[in-house]
Amino acid sequence: MRIRKHLRKSLKESQGPAIKTFDKVKAGDTGTVFNGTEVTIISKGPAELFRGYEGYDILEELAYEEEETVDSLFPECVLVEQNGKEVVYSYGSDGVQVEQNEVRVRQISFDFIDDGVDENDLISRIQDAMDVAEITIVGGPAVGDTSWSKEEYGL
Repeated sequence: MRIRKHLRKSLKESQGPAIKTFDKVKAGDTGTVFNGTEVTIISKGPAELFRGYEGYDILEELAYEEEETVDSLFPECVLVEQNGKEVVYSYGSDGVQVEQNEVRVRQISFDFIDDGVDENDLISRIQDAMDVAEITIVGGPAVGDTSWSKEEYGL
């Protein structure tokens, strides 16, 4: 049995690119502005560090509207090169984000209640779900021969 279309769509939509945390961002990284434009990170720090650069006045206005200081509202900012200009943005979904490009091999393990499920069908469903999520399976999935009764398992 294949994953239903609406479930496939919702699973796919929930899978976004992994975003670097601010502490992992460094000069030279390529980021994306909220509108999809690619930029190169020059420097990072609190907003106040970028006073005088294009975009700072917008951050300052937003902070004023919220009755906050620019640094308290925007402690994580990046200075970027965009179309030959140096522009400051907040870091995050409303400013600039840098995708994490480190690929790792991870493992998912779970126990399931076998009420007569067809093992091949189960494995097929798991593979379908991983395909939808665009996750490459490099080992398994497999069903082991270890089993317990519900009582032995604690259910």
